[in-house]
Formats: sequence, C-alpha cells, structure tokens
Amino acid sequence: MRSRALRALEDTLEGGEAPGWPGGLEPGAVRRALTETLSATVSGPLSEPALSALAAIFARWYRRGRLVAAPGEASARAALDWPQRGLVVVPWPTPARRASFSVAAGEVRLERVSFEPGPGARVTLDTVTPLSLSGGHLTLRFHHRPGVGGRQEVHDRAAVAAVLDALPPRWREPLAAGGRRSLLARQLARFTASSPSWRLVHPDLSAVLSPALDALLLPLLDEAEGELSTFLAARAMGRTLIAGLSEGARSLHERWCAAPTARTDRWIVSLDRLPDGLRALALVNPAQRRWWAEHLKVTEPERHAALPVDTAHFPESFRARVAERFAGEIPTGICIKGENRRALSWLQGHAAGSVRAIYLDPPYNTGLNFLGYPDRLPSGVWLSAMADRFALARELLREDGTLFASIDDREGARLKLLLGELFGEENHLATLVWEKVHTRKNSSRTWSIQHEYVHVVARDAKRWTRRLMPRGDATAYKNPDDDPRGPWKPDPVTAHNPYGADYTITRPDGEVLRPPPERYWAFSEENFKRMEAAGAVIWGERGYPMIKRYLADVQDGLVPVTLLSRKVAGDSSRARRELREMFGGALVFDYPKPVALLREVLYPATPDADDVILDFFAGSGSTAQAVMGLNRQDGGRRRFILVERGEVFERALLARVQKALFADRWRAGCPIESEPLGHLIQIVSLKLWEETLFP
Repeated sequence: MRSRALRALEDTLEGGEAPGWPGGLEPGAVRRALTETLSATVSGPLSEPALSALAAIFARWYRRGRLVAAPGEASARAALDWPQRGLVVVPWPTPARRASFSVAAGEVRLERVSFEPGPGARVTLDTVTPLSLSGGHLTLRFHHRPGVGGRQEVHDRAAVAAVLDALPPRWREPLAAGGRRSLLARQLARFTASSPSWRLVHPDLSAVLSPALDALLLPLLDEAEGELSTFLAARAMGRTLIAGLSEGARSLHERWCAAPTARTDRWIVSLDRLPDGLRALALVNPAQRRWWAEHLKVTEPERHAALPVDTAHFPESFRARVAERFAGEIPTGICIKGENRRALSWLQGHAAGSVRAIYLDPPYNTGLNFLGYPDRLPSGVWLSAMADRFALARELLREDGTLFASIDDREGARLKLLLGELFGEENHLATLVWEKVHTRKNSSRTWSIQHEYVHVVARDAKRWTRRLMPRGDATAYKNPDDDPRGPWKPDPVTAHNPYGADYTITRPDGEVLRPPPERYWAFSEENFKRMEAAGAVIWGERGYPMIKRYLADVQDGLVPVTLLSRKVAGDSSRARRELREMFGGALVFDYPKPVALLREVLYPATPDADDVILDFFAGSGSTAQAVMGLNRQDGGRRRFILVERGEVFERALLARVQKALFADRWRAGCPIESEPLGHLIQIVSLKLWEETLFP
C-alpha cells in the first residue's frame, strides 16, 4: 500500500486546493478506496501495473486534485483547442485565507492572519500565537509576507514540527501519522500551495469519466495475461474515486450556476429628479459636495441642476427614501458589481429577452491576467469559459438583437466558430476590422499587428434590422447649373463589377463608346436613356459622360462598413488619452476601448430610442459613455447594463459613469462643456462568490 504508483495517484487526486474546500478528494481518500476495492473484489493486493495504469489515466484529467480536462469524442489535442461540453470555468480564491479539516479530536482550522504579496513571499507559522485550542477546535495561524525567501516546503516542515511538538497526544497522534507525509504535512502543503485562480467543474463527472476509464483500462487484460479480476479491481477502484470526485463537483457546479442573491440599496440619481426635501439634503451633504468638487470640479452645486447624487454618501434613512421614491421605475442604467457569469444568471430573471445589443471586450487569452480573469489558458478551457457566458447572454437578447465581441488574432478564428455554434452560422453578420494602432512596431519578430476584430452575430438574422450611419459631410453635392432637383455630384457611368449591361453609348458628336477594359456600364441601357432624357447625363468635350447623383436620391445615411479606421473609430492611444483626460492624468484602467469605436458599432444596431445595451466585461465603462454620447447625439433614451467586479468597479467604472453623465468631453480632469443628462442608475451588488463557496 506504500507503492510508488499509489503515491502518484494520491498526488494526482489529493491536493492542489485548500483543505475543507468543495470538490476534489481529501487526503486518505485514495487509500480508503483501495481498501474498499480489495475487500469487495479480490483477495490479494491490487497489482502495481494496475495502480500505475490508474495513476496514468487519472493524470490525463487531474493535476494535484484539480480537473484540467475532460474526455470528449474527439482527440485529446482537439479538447485543448475547443470548448469541452458541460465544463464551466470557476474563479478560485487564491491563496486560501482560511481552510479546515477534521480529525478524531475535532476540527483543525488554518488561518492566514496577514497577507502581503511581493517578491520572496512565503507562508510561515505565526511566532507569537502559532496555535490555540478551544473546545473541539485547533486553530493554526500563519503569515504571508514578502522577503522571506527559501523554499515553501522548508517553511512547511518547520511549521509541522513546531505544531506537533506543542500539541497534546490526542491531537498530535492523528496529525503526525504517516511520518513526512503525515496528514498535517499534506494539508498544510495544500494550504500554502500557489494554485491557478480558476477551476474546471463538470456537473456529471461519472457519466464523462467512467466510460473513458473503462476504455483506457482495457489494455490491462492483455498485460495481465487475461486475468479479468485485475481489470475488474482496477475499474472498481477507479469508479469509487470518480464517484467521490463527482459528488464534490456536482455540488460546486450547482452553487456556481445558481442565481446569486443581490443587494440593490444604492442609487445614482440626478439632482433635478429628487424631491425638494431630498435635494436640499443632497446639497448640504459634505461627502457628496467633496466628490463633486474633486471629480466634477463643481464648487457651487446649487447652480447645476442634474449633478449625479450617489446614495453611498448618505445615511440609511436617505437611501431608503430614494429607494421608495423610485420603486418600480425603470432605471436609465444598471451597474452590477460581481463576477459576470453569476451576473448573467441573475439577469435571466430580470432582463431575459430585453437586450437589443451586447458589446463585449473579454480577456484575449494572452497571459496578461486581465482584471483577474483567467487569461492564457489552453484554448479549449478559455473557449469553455466564453461559451458558458455567451450562451447565457444569448438568452438576454431580443429576437432582433445583436452581439459584438472584440478579439485579436490569438483566439479570433476559434471565437468566430464558437459564436457560429452558439448562434448558428446563418446568424453571422460580419467581422469588423478595427485599426487599433497606427505606429509600426519594429521590435516585432513577425509582423507589426495594427488591428483587432469585432465579430458580429444576430440572435435571428432574419429579424435583424440595421440603421444607416449619419451621412456627415455633404459638401461634395453642389448645384452649379441650378438643376431643379437640387444639389448633385458627378458619378462615373462605369463600374468595376459587371451588371449584364451590354450596349453602346453614342456621344452627341457621334462617337460610339464601349466600356473601358475591365470596366462595365453601371446602368442598364433603359436606365441610361431615362437619365439622359431627364438631363442627368453630363457630356464633356470628349470621352465618357458622367451621371448626376442627386443628394435627394441618396439614402438618409450610409451603410456601415467593416473597416473601422482609427480616424473614425479611434485607436488604443486615443482610448487611453480619453481616460487620462477624464481622470486628470491617471490611467485608472488598462486597455480601455475608445468611445468612438463603441459608437460606431452600436449606432447601426440600436435603431430604437429606448434600446438596452449590455456589457458584462465592462472594464472602465466605455460602453456606458458611448451610450450616453449616442443619446446626446440623437435625443435617444437608450439604457445600459454594465457588469464588472473588484476594485475597478468603484475606482474606474462608477466614477466614469458619473463623469460621463455630467459631460461627454474632458481635459485635464475638467469638463470641457457641461452637458448633464437626467438619470437614474441602479447599483446591484451580488453576494461574493467566496461567501457562497464558503458560507
């Protein structure tokens, strides 16, 4: 029972997560499964080849107790490149601040009483009060501090020795059993281990792993010279382990996918929408006045009608009166603080089928650890995380809704295929190419990449309608001959593409014209004669005529194009500059998107005045500012829903939303021109995932 193969199996399935956390196998589970298998199936010990086979099989799917892949119908390589069906990617708190496990004497609790990341950071036992015994609980206290250095394993061994020396026998004996691989040593190693900030979870591991296990164990029949008992024993033990893993995974999956509880007791409302009594209280609130002065540069708020009032600055009584005043009213914006997958679950009960457009700027899987989201994963794992979220997002779209997803070359092709699978290939509308930079990067090993993509899909392309872009400059249209039909501009009579028009044109001087090489008539013969009779053909002294294109005949706007130049849609440099100007030089968020880009993609997809736009990778809130800009442009009443988590929600997103409500353009932290919008913004705070994970 102390074989190398058994230890390998233990290392594969036990560990990697903090003790007491959901999912995975606790230390000792593998040996217990072996004992149960031996007593139930065979009289002798399970052979070393059989244990080795089990260790090799489970190593395909697990690393240190963490699921890293699940078998699929395709090859193992394909599973790394494509979303694995049923899997969800769950954020995982790391490092563990607290953990627990049980022994016969009671519960052992591990706690980090301090946490300071940095170079050479290590977890060490607290030297002042390393442990305490209270009732049936043993608490061990640790510090996580930078500059300690050395191998973590050395610090762990020192902590184990110190703790065991100080414990009474009833605690020491179960914790010390096993020597260097004692229960305390293994649990402490799990507690101090650095682990990825994500975890794969499958709702039905038994159904997925059991058939794969059987298939991979079949070679044992040949290697054991036909001894069926060896195969059956290995399969029985494998199934016992899978059952334990499946039970924990199912529970974790249910917690992750359940709609979270939410708190909605905070509002941002424009001053002019408050009743007189509340408005008077807002104007004399010191914290609110300081915020206006610091962020909006407003020192005389009495002179501004639509200043944003944030109820976070006020006592509970004020917040309650605001909530009562606006109960049942549809807000102009909703800002949700929390993990976006859980926010999408919450939104299913509040906004299903109501969103006209979704814009997303997800992590690009480049290794930058974007806002703490898993970034630089195997492509299949990254796509699994995207598929889980995009499938929920689809249910929020109206039947005529649109989803836009920004991406770069690394995952662009795979993301397009994924969207085709989720939405249907027939609902792919376009792939836009955005010029994100204009400078050449001479340090690049291959090409200097200057673009990104925006994939565009409709929920139902047959119901989708787009609005034409504003025409803008019409100075090319003039009326030098006082044509009664109004301004016009000359257009060629030929085109690059053939229209099946095969005829000749005779000039007034008798010259017979045919199209030039590789050019074709742009009009049928009938239409050309009709325009000639109406005086819409311009004959020069020689050569081909021109056709009058009347401003009155053109569409009310322009068809949107797939090539978004930086002059029209802005670039990365402009996006950073916009944000710095708004925040007085501080870049409060890395990699923002330019507001102009968001306006370009959202304008044609939101033709109705009261359309709802969702962004659940909201970052600094560029989407909200773009929506406000569109409303200022055409008088619309579009509403937005933003989702973000962590400190960026307060530091960047909410601050930008309030600044953009007050003014669209900023310089050095000051509004260039105040253009306040009346508003009612609801702030929704989801229960923290860690609190749900460890209630």
